[in-house]
Amino acid sequence: MFRSFKDLTGAAPCCRLRAFSSILVLLAVALPAMTGCQEKPEPGPGPEPESQVKIVLEGSDSIELPADGGYKTIRFTVNHDWTVTADAKWIHLSPTGGTASEQPASVNVGSVGNSGAEPRSGNVTITAGDKTQVIKVTQGVRPPDPVHVTGVKVSPESAVMLPGETLQLTAVVEPENAANKNYRWMCYQYNVVSVSEDGLVTALEKGEAKVMALTEDQSRVASCQITVKALPPTAVDLGLNVKWGSFNMSVTKPWSFTFHYSWGQPVYKNKRYSLDDYMWWSDGAFSKYNKKDGKVLVDQEDDAAFNDFGEGWRIPTKTDFENLLATRSNSGYKWEWSIMEGLYRGWKITYLKNGNSIFLPAGGITSENICAGQFSWGYYWSSERLASDETQAYVLYFDEQTVEIRQRPRQHGCELRAVYRK
Repeated sequence: MFRSFKDLTGAAPCCRLRAFSSILVLLAVALPAMTGCQEKPEPGPGPEPESQVKIVLEGSDSIELPADGGYKTIRFTVNHDWTVTADAKWIHLSPTGGTASEQPASVNVGSVGNSGAEPRSGNVTITAGDKTQVIKVTQGVRPPDPVHVTGVKVSPESAVMLPGETLQLTAVVEPENAANKNYRWMCYQYNVVSVSEDGLVTALEKGEAKVMALTEDQSRVASCQITVKALPPTAVDLGLNVKWGSFNMSVTKPWSFTFHYSWGQPVYKNKRYSLDDYMWWSDGAFSKYNKKDGKVLVDQEDDAAFNDFGEGWRIPTKTDFENLLATRSNSGYKWEWSIMEGLYRGWKITYLKNGNSIFLPAGGITSENICAGQFSWGYYWSSERLASDETQAYVLYFDEQTVEIRQRPRQHGCELRAVYRK
């Protein structure tokens, strides 16, 4: 490749100079390649490293879902796009992913009710880049559906009582495993009976009442039908053919007025005391105790005293009243116009031989829905109508001056006083 140094020195001087320069250039180019000592360049600036991914969870890393179904919300901050997954099919998620944001992300974690026999659990995983956050999810067992009430029974179902007596009622809600077995006692006929919260009934006065047990969900009701009979009066011996009751019908105090009765009616039912609502009036005529049947005395089945007090008691006959009236002129008796309890006026009749007495209050009379004469007049039905006039019946009438037998239309409302004889 190169000439020898001798060849070069033997050349002309100018030629030798040019050859020597060429050799130097060749050496400058070839020497680094031959020796491997070429210089490396200085490194330049490289790319920026990725930001570190962070998931910051707000609150606990475990949640418990309602046993009967529902959801809870998890919140977290993440600086990277993210997804959320669950390892159990019963766990529902919304949403299931999002993008990086400085604002907290929210995911609803929910489930239907757990109708299984055991509690259940699973995991929810938030994934962002190479980072994960696990939240444990648990759910208890949903309670069974409530057993609805199908009925209620009251015991006893019926009863007969006297004023002042008490009766304990019981109620049983069905079925036995009903979710709500609560009930309450109630009665609308509060003037006839009262009932306590625990079902204790107290009879107050004569009448009919229905005491009911109502379930708390108001779906079922049962009742006890109660008949309160009038309290029998004391049979007072005045030395006459009959003993006289110590108080009027349907009350319990010697001085009290009775509810007015129409003649021949076994119970107090009248509203207006007119023919239209009289028990024995129908189709424009008297249906009983009339000219056709010829009855002038009240039958035992229609006798209010017998119905209320039983055997031996009855409404006074016209003769019973006449015998009582005869004592007014008898020195063995004392008749006094008296005031009882500062209000109730009437006649007090005393049999001096034994000191026994009765008080007949002036309770007035009712006709066509108008009550008149209370505290001034007394009208007491006998058990006898006029034989000559089917529209009229005999009464004992009195005021402060007069005591006598009179007659009144049968549909009018008057007092009743029972007598006793066996």
